[in-house]
Amino acid sequence: MTGHDRAAALRTRREEQQLGGNNSPTPHRTTRRPADLVITADMIAAPVRVDASGELTPDEMHQLGFCERAVENLATATWLVGKALHTICNHKLYRRTHTRFDTYVEERWEIAARAAYQMIEEWPLAERLTQTMGEPATASHTRALLPVVRRFGLTAAADLYQQIHARAAGEDRRLTASLTGQIVKAVLKAAGWPAEETQFQAATRQLMTTDTLPPTTGTHAERRALTSSNGVPQQPKRTNSAKTLQIITER
Repeated sequence: MTGHDRAAALRTRREEQQLGGNNSPTPHRTTRRPADLVITADMIAAPVRVDASGELTPDEMHQLGFCERAVENLATATWLVGKALHTICNHKLYRRTHTRFDTYVEERWEIAARAAYQMIEEWPLAERLTQTMGEPATASHTRALLPVVRRFGLTAAADLYQQIHARAAGEDRRLTASLTGQIVKAVLKAAGWPAEETQFQAATRQLMTTDTLPPTTGTHAERRALTSSNGVPQQPKRTNSAKTLQIITER
């Protein structure tokens, strides 16, 4: 067993002891970044269908804790891929086998160049939200905040999301990507174009102190909003990925 394996095993035993020593039937939560937690396949119970009902038992809560950590790791893994691709792109590490980054990701990893650039654009905010919130944000929430990043930077986007998260929790309301997107649009509209960061912050404070948050737009309504009056679907506006990445990395 290597030193890394021994360290991983020790960390796993420590976490299992923490879970097993808690008599309260609540999932173990941690503010440590999920990427720092070692979740292996043998730590997750076999997905055998069982006839279960009622409250979860302590053992089931124990299983749920590991399963949810594994799901959280997916969000972390996604932005780690974005960061890795960004490094490969900017350092031109792809030049060992390819002359262009686009062809490298498509041929080496079978990832469309557009998808690669999207992950590259998203990872700085995803990392920041993981640091500020203590857990990774859903990828769709991160994407909903990108318009703020492009105009006002990572800090403004992270601060807005913290306020949205706190407000939704205070109202016992489920925070969705649709709700996040609606608030982002409302704040940007209130701030105006062009706008300084102080104007954006003022618009954020004004919206966050209103009686109710904006209503969530349903999936069907969102599809209708993207359809013109003659029934022809409108194409969403595309952004220049290269210019957007340069703006993000400079902030």
